[in-house]
Parts: sequence; C-alpha cells; structure tokens
Amino acid sequence: MSRLVKDPIVLTLLNRLLPENINIDELLKINTVFDLQTKLMRPVFERHIFPTFDELTATGHEILDKEKAYLFISNHRDIVLDSYILNYFLFIEGFKSAEVAIGDNLLKDGWIKDLVRLNKCFIVKRNLDNAEMLAASKKLSAYIHHTIHQRKESVWIAQRAGRAKDGNDETNRGLINMLGMSSSNGLVTHFKQLNIVPVSISYEFDPCDARKTKELYVESQGIEYSKSEKEDVESMQIGIVEPKGKGHVHFGNPIDVELDSISGDDRKEVISALVQNIDYQIQKNYRLWPSNLIANEIFGFQTEKGDRFENDKEIFVSRMNKMLNGIDGDTSELQRIFLAMYQQPLINKAKHG
Repeated sequence: MSRLVKDPIVLTLLNRLLPENINIDELLKINTVFDLQTKLMRPVFERHIFPTFDELTATGHEILDKEKAYLFISNHRDIVLDSYILNYFLFIEGFKSAEVAIGDNLLKDGWIKDLVRLNKCFIVKRNLDNAEMLAASKKLSAYIHHTIHQRKESVWIAQRAGRAKDGNDETNRGLINMLGMSSSNGLVTHFKQLNIVPVSISYEFDPCDARKTKELYVESQGIEYSKSEKEDVESMQIGIVEPKGKGHVHFGNPIDVELDSISGDDRKEVISALVQNIDYQIQKNYRLWPSNLIANEIFGFQTEKGDRFENDKEIFVSRMNKMLNGIDGDTSELQRIFLAMYQQPLINKAKHG
C-alpha cells in the first residue's frame, strides 16, 4: 500500500475515486483485505460503478452456505467487472469474497500488480512453452484446491481464458482438465471438494461491443488480429466507466449430485459431464434483455414480446450505428457480427427450454 500511494497514476486515480471520508493517511492504516474491501473497494464500486448500470441485481445466493468455500465459474464478458460484481454481491450478502484468477497479460504496470494482489487476486501465467505451461497448470490446480478445501476460501475463475467476444459462453475443457491435475484421491472426489458453482452474468449492453466486433471482423477476413500494448488496459477502463444498461448475476446450484451420478472415474467422462453441466447452468440462467430480443428480431426471428420494444429498438439501433461508426469494413458484415453478439445468449438459453 505504501508503494502504491507513491505512484503518480495511482494518486490521480485515488483523488478521483476515494470517498470523501477516506484520505491517503487512512489508506495507509488499512492492514487487512477485509478492511480494504470495506473502506475502499465497496465504496468505490457503489460510488463509481453501480451508477453505470440502470439496475444491478443478483439471485441464487440464497441457497449457498456462508460457511462453505466454493469455486465460482462464470461466463466471461468483461475483463474486470465479471469478478468484481460477483464479489460485491457476495460481500454485501455476508459471504467472504472470493479470490480471483487473473491472467498475467493484464498486468502491464507495476501498480496494477500490487492493486490486484491486495484485492485477493492470484496470477495465471499465459504464453508459456509446453513444459512450462504444464508445470504452471499443475501448480495453479494445486493452489485452487488447497485454497478451497484447506483454507476454506472461495475462488472465482472464468470458464475460458479470454472473453466470449461473440456472446457464445462455452466452458473450455482445458480449464476443467487443469482443475483436475492436482487430484490425489479420485477425480470425482477431487471435484466435489471444489464445490463448483456455475455463475451467469448478464449485461444489457457491453461497453466493449464495438471493440469486440472489430476484432472478430478482422479475423473473419483471414487476418490475425494484433492487439496494441495498451488495448487490454483500455478495455478494462471502458468496461468500468461506460453505461451498461441493466445487469444481473445468478448463482447456480453447486455441482455435486451430478458428480455422484457418474459411475467410475474415467477422466474424459468426468470432465465432459462437468463441462456439460457448467454450460447448461450458465446458459439456462441468463437474464435476457430487450437488446437480446431486438437483435433476434432484426435477424428475422419472432419473439413473444412483439412490438412492445419499438422504443428500445430505436435506441438499440441508434447505439449500434454510433458504436460501429469509424470502424473500417463492410457495414452489413460489421452489423451482423455486432447483432450476433447480442442474439447468441438468447439462442443458448433457448437450447435448454
């Protein structure tokens, strides 16, 4: 903390974000994560992030046990907010906040490394060679299991390494395989000890939708998309400060009965069953918004809402045109990619009745 408050970038941020009753001297008195989240992170969220939503709600946490530690696996739409929103609702509902897995590709500056570690984040290493990746994956797997099963601290991790830029939330099998690498007493028992809870996070508007559209469009032209050095940091900032409409978090059911139903301990079978259940819960528990229904209707499909979203449709189309303005490329294809991003959650939810 003492190092952070000497950084000029951090000082600028603190002067802008700190609640009126907190100053630098007060920050230096903070010596526990709980105090940091109580005196700094929660007020910053309520003062600066909550107002970027028209409404932000959560459901499903009622069935969770506050004395247990869980592995929360959620869809991944926003670099920062997915875990931040989840932890905010855990915190205000009386649960201990979860430790957060964050990729080292986001840690471009020293102050970011310090800040995320203070706020219960641990680092996931990326872009390693095969031997290094295997060793890092085993270490990560052991750390997550130890944190949940021994230390009784919850953990959040995204269902895939990168954000679902096309709106299609599917769990990466490699992630589940990594989680099982530290198994020492049978794979089913190991996964049951993790108390896996799928979490659905739904945003009415994605502040980074234009950036994601541009990236997908470039790749659709057979060109490898090359990020600028500061692009991830810029996306983090945009995701935090720009309007998002309504948002919702749903905590799913812990996956334990499903694991009990697996006969034997075949690795492929166990991993497939977990992937299938995580995807099922995340997709089924989406909260759909007018933006999803409107995108579906623009593609020519009917919804039960009919013409009740005419005003919303005008707002949505106007916003789309504004967001895509300035992106070089075929306008109709850019619009198709943009709309598909919003339609996909509706398609996924419909698959599960």
